[in-house]
Amino acid sequence: MINIFTARRVIELQQQGQFKQLYGILLVILSAFLIGLVPTSTKLVLDAGGNTLTTVTLRGIIAVSLLIVALPLSGQSFRVEKRAMFFSILAGLCYVFVFYGYLGSVAYIPVSSAVLIFFTHPLLLALIAHIRGVEKLGLRKLCLACVALIGLALALEPDTNHLSAIGVALAALASATVCGVILFGAEAQKTSSSTQVMFYSSITTTLILGIITFAFDAWSFPTTMTGWASAFMVGFGAVMGWLAFFASFRLISPVRATMISAVEPPLSVLMAVVVLGEQINGIQWGGIAIVIVSLVLFELASEKS
Repeated sequence: MINIFTARRVIELQQQGQFKQLYGILLVILSAFLIGLVPTSTKLVLDAGGNTLTTVTLRGIIAVSLLIVALPLSGQSFRVEKRAMFFSILAGLCYVFVFYGYLGSVAYIPVSSAVLIFFTHPLLLALIAHIRGVEKLGLRKLCLACVALIGLALALEPDTNHLSAIGVALAALASATVCGVILFGAEAQKTSSSTQVMFYSSITTTLILGIITFAFDAWSFPTTMTGWASAFMVGFGAVMGWLAFFASFRLISPVRATMISAVEPPLSVLMAVVVLGEQINGIQWGGIAIVIVSLVLFELASEKS
């Protein structure tokens, strides 16, 4: 009887573990979908008379406003431990450099090339975790990560004929610093909630971007209701997407979550097709399929390891 009870308990624990992992994966996919709304929504804001700096500052203001409401509604305190505050601020500072590198690179290289360079960060984060001994990266997983990157290149069709060293360096800066956002955010969550971490990191980012916008007198607001609605979607998609992403760290490792988040660019492409009417060709469809298949195989390899 004891052996039967023990066996049942083991099976129950395994099922609970599998459910938690599945829930974590679904959170990352939800995160990718929500963040995938941001590029298309940003394009609509720009078309309505906004500019990039105003849009990202509004994004931060909207995010902080939503979090101010979300914290008390969810019964959470604004007070966090000093350690969590420290790492949340560091995550916010890193996010400023992500903005600077990502948006700045587009002035020198095509958007598709910037996105491709930026999304080397899942592989970079996996290598950092491997070196630190936190999560070993076997040959199979390394190959699958590289295949996903190739699929991403096909899906985005980057223009390699118009690259500049400055643009590549700025996109690489964004790729490196987003690893800082993820790592510092994960550290902060050890003693605080995802919402608390997002609140203080968003305040840090928004204050810095707001100061820059005021300093350069760069305010340019959208002039239509569609533009303002799109600005709200930029803030909503970003904050809810990052919240879901950080929340997944409690269920799956940051490396697995970051690797799965590589579905975000293909989702952004599909969103542009649906909302903006953009066209994609057969090679891009093939690239999207390669990304999805390689990420599924990477996830299966992670479950076995």
